[in-house]
Amino acid sequence: TQALADIPGPTTSHALADLSADADPAVALTATYLRRLRDTR
Repeated sequence: TQALADIPGPTTSHALADLSADADPAVALTATYLRRLRDTR
């Protein structure tokens, strides 16, 4: 999940959106955090 943090583009945004709903809470939390960071840039 963290590897997606610095990759620009809509494909990455969609991947993070999907991962935000992951069954693994750590993955979902990290993806949600990264989406919020990307939204503020």
